[in-house]
Amino acid sequence: KGEKKLFVFGQNFSSQSFIILNDVFLTPLSFDLDGGSGTLFYKGRLNLRESGTNTVKVITGSTSSATFFF
Repeated sequence: KGEKKLFVFGQNFSSQSFIILNDVFLTPLSFDLDGGSGTLFYKGRLNLRESGTNTVKVITGSTSSATFFF
């Protein structure tokens, strides 16, 4: 259908966190916290590249995570 689901798991996330996927800024649809770990959820069109060349990172306030390649 063209829409995909993206779950990003990590620490120090908040409801104010954003996802950057392949240089595209995504606003998560939801944020869940379980202990010290958080989950950001996004659903929509994802322009994915060839395996191993995709990048994702999370921005929370003025802090950003390291870039993750997948």
